[in-house]
Amino acid sequence: MYNLPSKWTTFEETLFKRILDGVYSASVLLGDIPEIRYLNNSPLCRNIAFALERRLMDSNPVELLMYGNNNNSDINSNMEHNGNTVILILDRREDPITPLLTQWTYQSMIHELITIKQNKITIGSEEYTLSEEYDNFYNEHKYDNFGDIGFFIRDIVNQQELNKNSYCKNLNSIDDINRFIDTYPEFKKESGIVCKHVNIMHKLSEIIQNRELMRISALEQDIFVSDNIIEHSKEVGSILDDPKIDTFDKIRLALIYSLKYQENEMQINNFKYNLGNNSKYIDKLLEIAGKDFRSIDLFQSKSLFNIAKNTIRKTAGGTVNENIYIQHKTLMYSLLENLVKGKLKYSRFPSTDDSNTTKKPQKVMVFIVGGVTYEEVRDANEIKNLYDVDIILGGTDIINSKSFIDDIDLLTNS
Repeated sequence: MYNLPSKWTTFEETLFKRILDGVYSASVLLGDIPEIRYLNNSPLCRNIAFALERRLMDSNPVELLMYGNNNNSDINSNMEHNGNTVILILDRREDPITPLLTQWTYQSMIHELITIKQNKITIGSEEYTLSEEYDNFYNEHKYDNFGDIGFFIRDIVNQQELNKNSYCKNLNSIDDINRFIDTYPEFKKESGIVCKHVNIMHKLSEIIQNRELMRISALEQDIFVSDNIIEHSKEVGSILDDPKIDTFDKIRLALIYSLKYQENEMQINNFKYNLGNNSKYIDKLLEIAGKDFRSIDLFQSKSLFNIAKNTIRKTAGGTVNENIYIQHKTLMYSLLENLVKGKLKYSRFPSTDDSNTTKKPQKVMVFIVGGVTYEEVRDANEIKNLYDVDIILGGTDIINSKSFIDDIDLLTNS
């Protein structure tokens, strides 16, 4: 679908229609005529944006109101937006770094290391459901850091043990037994949830240790936040030469390095030689999502001035982040923050109707062509809470590093 529409296959045409249908269905649920903005350097985003505009223009306003179950009088026969609602269409290729990084928040880690499919995961022969509605622990801690999750689980295990002992000690009468029977199903349910998360944490810890992900992740983050080509080249080379490191993690790290230091062709060629046949991933990723495609420098905020400025800001706010494993912020975070502040540049993210307003939207839908990550889900939730804006985030899929690299593989074979 990265070719011109005239060169699309039947499959690509069908896929485009499915994407358009999905974005349209979500947009009418907003209950308002949206301003549609898109990544200017992505022909695919532009095609989706204008096709969506045509679909909305061809729709009956009354039908939109009924579909959205909304009596918003701002929807009128002229189908004009009022600036309150914005749809932002992004291209995964503008930020290929996020899906490649090792994740360290609970939901993101589970999807990255175990894989969530239709809210279910499999560990050994056991299948577990991850439901925000029925699993209070998951709902409360899905955005928390890995290190903190261990303490939270320890606390609820201790509380479960206290509750269990209390139940057993106080069974002195028929009434006590009846009360225990009444509360036992809930107690059993809570015990099952605790057991599930203990098993998940055990599996995550096992994978982290076996794949030496703490070592690899520290380097990934340092590559992202600092410019040190000599040291980074040396450390990446050391990991690529290490027979204990999983080949998949070597590919991820080489891709991250290549995106950061694309001009260093000699070193990248050395890494490609080391990777053998797997060097194809570097070639294809740089072709479709390298510096020649991207309009925004993913690493532009990593100058010494900005690092110092961010440090001062965070210190002043009392939220200094000393965790070297979670220094990365997604590109979507900064774009979404600028959008809700009315500061997102129209030169890079134009509107289908040539609007140019600084009005702050009340409702936002972001759609990422090429897939959205759980890290971006977390970031959207953070922006929503910070600025009190309704945000819907969607994409062609919920991806992790494996599915992202699989997509690159499909492109190399197409």
